[in-house]
Amino acid sequence: MESWISLLIQVPLVGIFVWFTLQITRNFQASQEKRDQEWREFLVEQRQANNLALARLAEEIKTITHELAGMKEVIVVHDQRVIAAIPVMQRTLDEMNAARLPAARLPKGRRPAE
Repeated sequence: MESWISLLIQVPLVGIFVWFTLQITRNFQASQEKRDQEWREFLVEQRQANNLALARLAEEIKTITHELAGMKEVIVVHDQRVIAAIPVMQRTLDEMNAARLPAARLPKGRRPAE
């Protein structure tokens, strides 16, 4: 009989414990779901912001590439002009060197290198 009384006391306590554990678990799951939903929303916003930033970056790269192509054309034309001008500059330098005074008449230390 005493075991029945002890059992009658323990059963409600176990029931309360089980109910309490289920409530805690339910509350924990609800908070986890809420947190997960907030993270999903944040990640969607973050992804959209990243996609916009990448699109702007792609446009900037495209613009810079176009500008560099234009600069390349300018540099090529410049190089062609310089290459065409080299013989004229060389002829002018040769004429200037030929017109200089002979080495014997120049002061010491001023003689051209041979």
